[in-house]
Amino acid sequence: MITLEIIKQMRREKLKEIRAAGTTIKNTTHGIFSPQERQTGVNGLMQHVGTGIAVYDGVMTGIKLIRQIRKMFKRRRF
Repeated sequence: MITLEIIKQMRREKLKEIRAAGTTIKNTTHGIFSPQERQTGVNGLMQHVGTGIAVYDGVMTGIKLIRQIRKMFKRRRF
């Protein structure tokens, strides 16, 4: 038999679970989107090179994607 007290207890437990999940999501999001620490020396140089390669790769992917979309919508004349 389900009583009002059981429902209240279940509600409190679920609220705790939701808050714990929210904290986990917040920490994960912060870890993903927070800026990286600046490094010095060779590690700093490699960090800049890695960032440059990622930017170049993103731009090239965008250009290829735009070309494919244009090709799909281009009218063919016979």
